[in-house]
Amino acid sequence: MMHTKLCEECDWLSTPPRWMLSFVVLLWALGAVPAVSATAIANSSLQLETLTITPASGTVVFSPTAQSFAQAQNSLGELVSNFDNGTTANSSASVTWANASGVADSISQTASASANVNLPGSVFGAASSVGRGALYDLSFSITGASGPVSVQFSAMLPYSQSLMTDANGLQATSEVIFDLSIDGVTVLFLDSPQSIGPSSAFSTSGSPTLTNSMTLNAGQTYNLYLELDAESSGINVPEPATLSLLLGGALLSMVRKKLQS
Repeated sequence: MMHTKLCEECDWLSTPPRWMLSFVVLLWALGAVPAVSATAIANSSLQLETLTITPASGTVVFSPTAQSFAQAQNSLGELVSNFDNGTTANSSASVTWANASGVADSISQTASASANVNLPGSVFGAASSVGRGALYDLSFSITGASGPVSVQFSAMLPYSQSLMTDANGLQATSEVIFDLSIDGVTVLFLDSPQSIGPSSAFSTSGSPTLTNSMTLNAGQTYNLYLELDAESSGINVPEPATLSLLLGGALLSMVRKKLQS
């Protein structure tokens, strides 16, 4: 089944606590923080262009179901997630600063996933998105043969990732993942996690073809599951000195009000 990853799974452990970020965003929205340029952009996409499953003897029986998931969220409290399942599946999600999509087609046996984050100038906040496309078959088998059969698996996977931050873009991350498993045993796997800090840029793309073989017993039923996953996140914050002065001033104001009450 599809396993969704929520916000806490994003790799933000090296960033300021969320209450601090939310506090800064609130003050900015109220006009207490002067606008400065800040940018964090992250784009991730992965596609299953071709899938081939070739037994050394016999015939593959593969009738998959398509599945998709998309989720986008931000530090403003916006959260949108959608799921789809069937012969074809198409999910999308969009909030301020982030969007994602997941698509799968059981007939063409293709799938795609994308996730994008764009925190523009003079924005203090955070956003993340994830898109997934999957195909699964709970009755995958090899017929017309007997005994153990070597089965060759191959998948062509075009992907692209791009990241960009300026001096106030604290972090931008991107990850694309592909996994094909039989009865929970991974047969094909791709993982490309990328992350940058302030004033950085990174981009990569490719179209690798993954291949591997696995021995299966003819006439036996297997669970086949494959999933494409694209994830992006970004964080903008004020310069450290500005943040310290901002928090210090706010805390001092709260202390004064407490003493006066």
